[in-house]
Amino acid sequence: VYQFLLRSKKPVVVASVPLASIKFMVQPAAAIVEIGGKEAGHSSPFETQIEPGVYSVSVRRQGYKRWTTEITLKEAEKQTVRVALEVGMAHLSITSQPAGLAAELDGKPLDQVTPVELQTTAGPHRLVVTNAAGNTWSQDFTAEVDGKYAFNAPLTATKTVAGGITHPA
Repeated sequence: VYQFLLRSKKPVVVASVPLASIKFMVQPAAAIVEIGGKEAGHSSPFETQIEPGVYSVSVRRQGYKRWTTEITLKEAEKQTVRVALEVGMAHLSITSQPAGLAAELDGKPLDQVTPVELQTTAGPHRLVVTNAAGNTWSQDFTAEVDGKYAFNAPLTATKTVAGGITHPA
């Protein structure tokens, strides 16, 4: 025995919740804005409407420190978020054999001779170390935000004598 129950098809009314509005003013302007872990925009100013609630928000750009916060939006609320990203820095350690050699980073001589410890901006770089004889050692690298990089330039001077034997100078 089967029994079918017929119900009238009344339209389901879903109460619409007024959306909240959030505007981002970001420096530098070409940063990526993520709301709730999803990319929402990549220019500034940037504005979007979303349902009220609590959201994790982050702003990122290559070469800068990521900015993250939590934002609570109420019904029909309008918020403006202003973010100035900090330039990302990396730690650089340069040593050489022998010590006391001139070094340059991105074509600019460093104030100190090796060994040198310094902070540099995140991004691509070229390191060159030169010894007294004019021989150079170079390394291209891309520094990441908060990265630590150690380079050793082996530029011990050598001289060749008859028979092809190499001796330290």
